[in-house]
Amino acid sequence: MGWRVTGNDFSEADLREALDEVVDETASEAALDAGGNAPVLSGALSRSFYKSSAKGSDYQKAVAAMRAQNPGIEVEPETPREDWSEDDIHNGLVDSTAPHAPLIEEGHFNVRANRFIAGRPSLGNALRGQSDKMMSRAARALRKLGAKNVSKA
Repeated sequence: MGWRVTGNDFSEADLREALDEVVDETASEAALDAGGNAPVLSGALSRSFYKSSAKGSDYQKAVAAMRAQNPGIEVEPETPREDWSEDDIHNGLVDSTAPHAPLIEEGHFNVRANRFIAGRPSLGNALRGQSDKMMSRAARALRKLGAKNVSKA
């Protein structure tokens, strides 16, 4: 999906900066939403979500918050930027520092109970929920730069 923009008297550098801000804000909101949607046993999972974007990463903050809830928990390493970022593409990452996050998100087979435990997709739901908001943020950023008419192409 693209945008139809008229009256664009802004520089490419200004546009890149504005889009980086949109991605960073959206990733931050998605991480907060994922934490709010996560099931709570010890509270470690709900505090384990972090964002990473061109503006920076909240990984260390998420590790500290998760360990405050469960000091002995293992920590997943931060996903390296080169694994998810490409040149000239404005993108961000939302992930979890908790090793059990994929099991909760996608579901798993519990051997002791001899049954499948259904997934509770807090991260997936958070990302889907931010999709339209990201488009609104992008349109608002274009208007703030001085675009006269911004519409979906």
